[in-house]
Amino acid sequence: PRYRCKDCSAVFRHIFDSIPEGKRYTHRLYEQIRRDAFIRPFSQVAAEFGISEGTVRSIFDEYATELETKRGPIVAPEVLGIDEKHIVHAMRGIFVDIKTGRLLEMTEDNKESSIIGTIERMVDYDKNIRIVTTDMANSYRSYIHVCLPNAKVIVDKYHVYQDLYVKVRAARKLILEHIGNQIAQETDVERAEKLKTVRNIVVYNAYLFKFGKEKLAESESRISAMAQVCETFLEFNHLRLIKEGFERIYEQKNRQDAEAAYESWCSLIPPRGSRQIERWEKEFGVNAALYADLATFYRTTQKWYKEIFNYFDEDCQYTNAASEGTNSKIQRINSEGAGYGFRHLRAKALFSSHIGPRATYSLSTIKKAIYGYPTRLATGYGTGGKLFLGNEYVYGIHLDATKPVKDPYQFDLSNSLYYDFEDDE
Repeated sequence: PRYRCKDCSAVFRHIFDSIPEGKRYTHRLYEQIRRDAFIRPFSQVAAEFGISEGTVRSIFDEYATELETKRGPIVAPEVLGIDEKHIVHAMRGIFVDIKTGRLLEMTEDNKESSIIGTIERMVDYDKNIRIVTTDMANSYRSYIHVCLPNAKVIVDKYHVYQDLYVKVRAARKLILEHIGNQIAQETDVERAEKLKTVRNIVVYNAYLFKFGKEKLAESESRISAMAQVCETFLEFNHLRLIKEGFERIYEQKNRQDAEAAYESWCSLIPPRGSRQIERWEKEFGVNAALYADLATFYRTTQKWYKEIFNYFDEDCQYTNAASEGTNSKIQRINSEGAGYGFRHLRAKALFSSHIGPRATYSLSTIKKAIYGYPTRLATGYGTGGKLFLGNEYVYGIHLDATKPVKDPYQFDLSNSLYYDFEDDE
């Protein structure tokens, strides 16, 4: 409402402490909307408070700008995780402080200029960053060598495992087909039925060759099933040796022992060359063609040998779990919002765990100075500035205290279940 002064005829508006200047909602509602907008979909916030989504987005943008200003430049971490996420119709670069799990930046694409530019904009990037964890992407490795030639690159061990399990699954399929052909050619009906029964253990227990030794040991039936399969079929026993032999590498405590375990594992992989393959098949009693996919995996480990075994150097036991957890968080935010634009998604991902505390209020009486803004004098000219109208005691809802806001998207850094592949153990 507007008022006219009886003495000077000035027209002014009464200032309410509870309502922001020029707004139609209270400070308390404004504070709640701008926090809720970071941890809930815009549509839900709008529906709850009876306002438009556009108003929620506008309040969100104001708060995001405020938080971005307060954030300042990114200080380079000691251990940097780099990953990517295909979301909102494009590949996005993800940069994470591996030690704290904090998302440092999310770039609009994952091109060379974006990746290198983001790293070089970090404060003291060339001094602070000692380790970079990443997946087996040639492009990221080359980008890192350009701007961080002294940093140690570590390939995430769970991505190495992922590649191994994909190849184990492919070999399992070939072995089942091979055994099926053997059974079909078996003339002894009784023996054929026995072989079929044992083969079906693998067919109906798809996870038998996904279990690690510890999970296998949790159940006597699993141990018995694996033993029966491996005693009956040398092909499956050799597949088990390859899988467990590689897993044994990551059980080692230092680089020397890990490299020794790797050398021992390499002998299980079919070599190249007809004569070498013939000797290998004679030694192990299996068909080398059944393990062609694992030979491909072996060549991948040769290509990434340095980055794989950097993990075993002193104080280098880091994975990309925090980056994968951040990817899962970003996916959940985008899914709940039914698809945000990149700008809103980035702001939510960056600041949902850094928004300010939630304000709480109580009913009380406080002394308030009353001011008014003159809009027009009797002469038709404004005066500028505000007018002190006196003091009054106000009984009502006033700011009392604040309490933290929990980030619903936060993840546990100790949990490695944020990888997108189903074979993670």
